[in-house]
Amino acid sequence: MTMQLDLFAEAEAEERKNRFDAAPSIFDMEQRGYFTRLAEFAHWQAEYDNFDSISRSHAWHESLRIEGRVPTPQCRPVTLAASLGCGHYGTDYRDCQCVGRGGSVHRGACTGCSWEGPVRGCENRAAEDAQDHSWPSWRDLPVVPRPPAAGTSKAQQMTMQRWIDATAAACPTGWLVSGGPILTSRGSSTGTRHVENATPYGGYDMCVEGTYD
Repeated sequence: MTMQLDLFAEAEAEERKNRFDAAPSIFDMEQRGYFTRLAEFAHWQAEYDNFDSISRSHAWHESLRIEGRVPTPQCRPVTLAASLGCGHYGTDYRDCQCVGRGGSVHRGACTGCSWEGPVRGCENRAAEDAQDHSWPSWRDLPVVPRPPAAGTSKAQQMTMQRWIDATAAACPTGWLVSGGPILTSRGSSTGTRHVENATPYGGYDMCVEGTYD
């Protein structure tokens, strides 16, 4: 009986290994759209295992995981990322037919429709494509101070409210509270990443030093 159970376990392990090795790349899947991409990646993980799934599947996945994100009635910017790496070495690497040789690529996407931007080698460019889609006039915004640190103390809440009032007055009516991006300066050429979900209303903080024309 024990030998029979061992044989079953070996057969099951071999089947899992075969499925693991046969897992396909879904980098070039035909379906488009942020939530479609995420659902396809989740399906791939359920089918072929979570281990190293980003590199093995080359799936387009969310650049920044935000719990509870849902489709929106308006176009709103997000970004997707995909890994070009693979686990092939030696002769396997020489004959490799994977989508790339390492690193990641990015593209803008939208929570309100199936739009996707072009593949970019830079996350900032992908974020800008997404802003161009959702907030076409964002490049004309005035530069404002970065949001203060959020907190629960009365002083922190008052500081945040002053920032909200001043920034809302500088931006088009309703822009800030609708989740629109803001333009800020970091004062240097480093630390210039465009930051998602950086305002109290979920908007991007777009760094002017890291913006491309």
